[in-house]
This record gives sequence, structure tokens and C-alpha cells, in this order.
Amino acid sequence: MGGEQVYPFQREEIEAHLGARVIEAYGCTEVGPIAAECSMGSMHILAANVRIEIFRDGEPVPHGEFGEIVATTLINRGMPLVRCAIGDQGRLSPDPCGCGLPQPVLAELRGRAADLLMKADGTLVHGSVLGSALHDYIGKPPLGAVQKILFEQTDRNTWQVQVEAQQCTDIAALDSQIAELVRNTFGADCRVQTSIVARIPREPSGKFRYYGTSPGMHTAPSPWADSKALA
Repeated sequence: MGGEQVYPFQREEIEAHLGARVIEAYGCTEVGPIAAECSMGSMHILAANVRIEIFRDGEPVPHGEFGEIVATTLINRGMPLVRCAIGDQGRLSPDPCGCGLPQPVLAELRGRAADLLMKADGTLVHGSVLGSALHDYIGKPPLGAVQKILFEQTDRNTWQVQVEAQQCTDIAALDSQIAELVRNTFGADCRVQTSIVARIPREPSGKFRYYGTSPGMHTAPSPWADSKALA
């Protein structure tokens, strides 16, 4: 998998069925490789290639605090980028990794900063919570029954969910499981409509997103809304 965030449910499924450890790396088009996992599973910043800082409200914050990932290239002499807001959110660990490597650790990574969804009570949360919530759901259908799931929030309490499924025989059970997942995450009053489709297309970039909002969905602006998004 390249160009997409690896969620815990994906990692566990791959490792369980292929019998091999999943190694995650992080980077972007603008600055290239940024971080990669060590033997203990920590995401170390590739400090020879890039300097990573975490910003909030336009200022750098100490290690351990969450905010916007800002990158400075160290090896690109043809097109240097200094403190480039790449559109992602994360947190640097204040503590060194037990593996002994001296490079800083990216302790938490989320996707695009502007990918915010709204709970029924109006609270804004990052859409990656759905990818994490799938960790508890993915083992319920038979293996291979569900290939992709796309969650779309059309208003604060209404969700349209597309499921790419080839072997789904119990649609009612599937609908109930997905509704439970959304309500547990965004509020018990959420209305969830599930549709079985033959194929869910990827974005023009080739990436697949598990979540999104309809054009008519209005949320409060993200504090990182002006950041340059990943290509």
C-alpha cells in the first residue's frame, strides 16, 4: 500500500493472513521520505533528509503536543522547502525510543488536517476515527466479503455508507453492524443508510478515502484549513 494511511485493522489483517510483519513508512510528494518504523514499531524521523516540527496557531510547540506537521527539506538543493505545511497532523514523542536510535519519533500521525467530521452534538473530530473504528468491525463479516467501505456525512445526523461487497448474503446484518459503528462514534441519533455497490472508485490521485462530507455539509473551519494539502 502506498500513499494511504495504514490503520490498525489493516495491519492486523495483513499480518494474520500473510504471516509477516507490516512495516510502515511516511512521506509526501513535496519533501520525500519523512519517517519509517524501527524494529520496535516506532516511526523515526529520517533526520538526515528532513526536519519535522509541530505547529499550532502559527508557532512551533514542544515535543509531546499535537498539531500541524511542518517539514523542512535538508537534501533538496534544487527546490528547498522551509517550514512547509504539508497538511497532516501529528505529535512528536518527548521520549527516545527503546531501540536506541537517536532520531526523533513521530508518536502520532493523522491524515489531512482539513478532514473533519461532525458528531451529533456538534463536536468536530478527524475522519481517521472511522478508520480506527473499523478495527472492531472488520472481523464480523466473512473474510473477503467486504472490500471497501466509504462513509459520507450529509448533515450532522445523516450518513450514507457505500459498501463494496462481492459475497454479502446477509445485508440486514451488515447494515446493522455499520449503523452501530457510526452511532458509537458520532452519536446514538445518527441516521445511517447502507448501500451495497459493485465498486467504489478511488480518487483521481489513486488514493482511497474511507470518509468524506457531501458538498452541502457545512462544518466549522479547521484551524489548519489554509495548510497546503498532500498531492
